[in-house]
Amino acid sequence: MTAVDILAWIVIVIILAKFTALFLFEPKKWYTFSQKVLKRSKLTTLIYLILAVIVGNYLFQEVTIIEFFASTLFLSLLIILSFLPRADEYLKFADVVINQPASELRKQFGLIIIIWLALVIWAIIALLS
Repeated sequence: MTAVDILAWIVIVIILAKFTALFLFEPKKWYTFSQKVLKRSKLTTLIYLILAVIVGNYLFQEVTIIEFFASTLFLSLLIILSFLPRADEYLKFADVVINQPASELRKQFGLIIIIWLALVIWAIIALLS
């Protein structure tokens, strides 16, 4: 079993656990778990960043940056489909975010913007070479 196979199994288990919690049991249990994780935002950010580096390291040993971006498009479309039934609520959240000063947005989202820009530059270089 390759590293990517293991990563796929991890995603499968997480999705099945989430759907089981949401649809077969009490949805509030998943929400309560999520609240506990998200309340410690700095620690959670650090953990997710470390996990992203580890997963990315294994992923990019077997997948090209171009394949990654093609897969990201597919995943983005699925995520958007999951948001559409509650679009009005997400738009209200977006209004709160977008009405902040640019300096605050850079402070809140600077790390992820830098990561995405690095990935985009890498993909452009790969596509043009």
